[in-house]
Amino acid sequence: MLTLYVLVELSRSLVEYFSTNKLRLTFIVDAAIVFVIREMMITLFKHEFDPSMLYAFSAFLVVLGALRTVAVLMYQRERKITNDVGAKQR
Repeated sequence: MLTLYVLVELSRSLVEYFSTNKLRLTFIVDAAIVFVIREMMITLFKHEFDPSMLYAFSAFLVVLGALRTVAVLMYQRERKITNDVGAKQR
């Protein structure tokens, strides 16, 4: 099920790219976060989890979460600037 969600997110980012010629980072980061959580669950159920792997996955998830937060903030900032410029031109 999580693999399907990853594929949907990646296809959504491709559709967005072909329609606007811009790549939204949030779709890709969402897919990466789900993929990492999926890998953590698979490793957990195989009972092959060691503490160093847990720390690595956790650090990677923190980095991806920070990247997603920055991407959302930058998108909102860009959208606000575009709206302000459009309002001034009217």
